Amino acid sequence: MAPPDKQADIDPLIRQVEKTELSSIRAVLSQIIQVATAPDSRAIDLKEAIETDPPLASRVLKRVNSAHYGIARRGSGVSDLHMAVVFMGFETIKELALSQSICPLFQSNETVHGYSRIALWEHCMATALTGRLIYRRVFRMPGGQIHAAGLLHGIGIIVEDQCAQATFREALRALEESPGQSLADHERRLFGFSHADVGQALAKRWNFPDSLATAIGTESFPEGELDTETSRLAATVMLAGAAAQLRKFGFVESPGLTPDGLSVPLARLGIPPDGLERILDEVGEELERMRDDGWF
Repeated sequence: MAPPDKQADIDPLIRQVEKTELSSIRAVLSQIIQVATAPDSRAIDLKEAIETDPPLASRVLKRVNSAHYGIARRGSGVSDLHMAVVFMGFETIKELALSQSICPLFQSNETVHGYSRIALWEHCMATALTGRLIYRRVFRMPGGQIHAAGLLHGIGIIVEDQCAQATFREALRALEESPGQSLADHERRLFGFSHADVGQALAKRWNFPDSLATAIGTESFPEGELDTETSRLAATVMLAGAAAQLRKFGFVESPGLTPDGLSVPLARLGIPPDGLERILDEVGEELERMRDDGWF
């Protein structure tokens, strides 16, 4: 999280978001997140949230009927959101709605200094998938926010890309020339803050749950006991994002990261290294299926 004296520097950047395509997803994304994180949400709540944005509803149904989920092979396919929830289940449609609400932001293959939005999208998806598996296996909880936190933890990069592109590209160039440092290192030098700070500021501006905003802004493993939703979420997203980078799932913002850098988080979470490798193998297989289905 940015210190108070830096928050004033971030605020103008966040205000610029209202003039970009990011602002177009705010209303529906906030509704989907509200449904996704509320423990008493019902299928009808999810259906109504998705239906407020017809293009989103269309994208969700298109994905439900794709080869990735195999429903079309069972019959004539799914024609409405109620059927989608019945066939796929509430959790699956909830995660699908969240991913499809933000995916338009990432649909660009333009590559600049090793970065593209589509590569960032793959990384965010990998983080979400990895985080979900870690959360369920370590904490034995469904983790209503973990998928959202994984998908959105890179949203600050999109803000920089859209609202401060020249400086952002300078940071990318520096990353390409000095891979021993991270993108965040170069951002702090050039902006005075990192994309995690930007993402957290945006999450707060858009009234996301505090635990979700904190997870988006986390850049190091939390200290102390992991006995709150906020600490568990932050710890899981940090580890999942780093693990996805080690496997080079999508955009790599910390090319100097080594497996040794994960030893403390793994020990704190009680995950053996081979356990993480098995999780990442599963994620890699899922990403390959998604790639075949046109997600990336």
